[in-house]
Amino acid sequence: MLDKVYAVVEKNGKRETKIIASGLDRPNGLAFTRARSISPKALKFPNSENIEDNLENPPKPVVIYSDFLNHQSHGWKFMALGPDNKLYVNVGSPCNICEPPATNGHLRRIDLDGSNAEIAARGVRNSVGSTGTR
Repeated sequence: MLDKVYAVVEKNGKRETKIIASGLDRPNGLAFTRARSISPKALKFPNSENIEDNLENPPKPVVIYSDFLNHQSHGWKFMALGPDNKLYVNVGSPCNICEPPATNGHLRRIDLDGSNAEIAARGVRNSVGSTGTR
């Protein structure tokens, strides 16, 4: 259960779950753009313009960006699309009371193909739920 991404759909008045990706490390935080979904590591579902119409046989996700350290504490990645059509992903601090390493404690801005990653903001301890860019 901790390795899957689910879609929840309603069919004939009942809700069902569909597995759209599996074999991941605690996946969380999805963003949709032009009906394409992106999820950190970051994964992208290619040719998924109509992914909601293909939940029985979704495309395999591909990694577009993976330069994240695997911290169990504050390691979940939440993302949002900004008004500049770039992906914003939190990289939380690996501890509660510490000076985080340069690789942590910030918000990264990434092109939708995974290129041009840069630090957009520093001093982020742990951004839970959304990066709040919209």
